[in-house]
Amino acid sequence: MSVEEHEAWLKERCPNEVGDDHWWGWVEVEGGRNIFWLHRCEGGRLMLGTIDVTKPIHTLVSEDPLHIEPSILCRACGDHGFIRDGRWQPA
Repeated sequence: MSVEEHEAWLKERCPNEVGDDHWWGWVEVEGGRNIFWLHRCEGGRLMLGTIDVTKPIHTLVSEDPLHIEPSILCRACGDHGFIRDGRWQPA
């Protein structure tokens, strides 16, 4: 799979852009839904993570527009911010 094909595959899972090279999408899990979070990480590659809103770490405040509390942190590159009012807000 080429880089372009891989990025297209990732963006299919995260079709909702929130700005600053960040996207999100729903993923079905046992007992509900979680959120896939996609962003540009080290070296400009896309990194896919999961935000588990079924546990007390992150709270889904609103689905539309998307609002998650508290902030989201990528441990690989240090990207850190919030998704509030459907937009990415750097921390």
